[in-house]
Amino acid sequence: MSINEYSEGAGPSPAAAPSTASMSAIANYIESYAEASSTVAPLIIEAQELSPQARLDMYISVASRATNLHVMETAFGIALRTIRAIQNASISSTMPTAAKLKTCETPILNLSLEFAGKSPEWRALIVHMMIENVGTGSGHLSINRAKQVLKDIAKRTPFISLVSELKLATGSRRMAAIYLLGWLKHEKAIEPLVEAYEVANEQQQSAIVEMLEEHYSHKMPFYLKWRCTNRQSPTPALAKLMHLLDFEA
Repeated sequence: MSINEYSEGAGPSPAAAPSTASMSAIANYIESYAEASSTVAPLIIEAQELSPQARLDMYISVASRATNLHVMETAFGIALRTIRAIQNASISSTMPTAAKLKTCETPILNLSLEFAGKSPEWRALIVHMMIENVGTGSGHLSINRAKQVLKDIAKRTPFISLVSELKLATGSRRMAAIYLLGWLKHEKAIEPLVEAYEVANEQQQSAIVEMLEEHYSHKMPFYLKWRCTNRQSPTPALAKLMHLLDFEA
């Protein structure tokens, strides 16, 4: 990601909405908009009414109070773009590129980690954003720092909580648990991932294979051989997993 992408105009711009200096009014507006529409609620305010820092504080507060997923994602995304704009304004043309990136990305990284710790829903949303960031190479962070966010969230989340999410949660929270168990990069995560594979849907199975291949390929032959030894024959799902990982018992 080039430093030129760290301008206020980077990324899609939200559509205009009624301007107001009241955080409460904006929160109520976007909550009601999201409930009445399947599209993402816009969040915008006239620049002359609030300073960049005041707008950032407002968007962070709206995101913190939101219960609707569209509102959470929209408010948080605009908060990250606002951070980028504020930091970009402080960058000197003589700074090394690495220093420029660090100046822009460190506050975004820290805010992402802060929100990921608020609830399982926020954790799933942040993980989804970072996985897309890593997969596409574009987003609010460079690929390496998006990976750092994933590794840090995995380390900060209790292992038992991730296993519980894998077993009990559905949808985005289960997917987040799969990715975090992968990015945990600890062999204790192999067993719950393989167990989850046996009951997962196609999308989840694909994510599990991706994590096992990317982070545990050096451990899988020993683990699969041990698992097969302790069963008379592999289950169909385990046989499929072994085939995908090019392993023969």
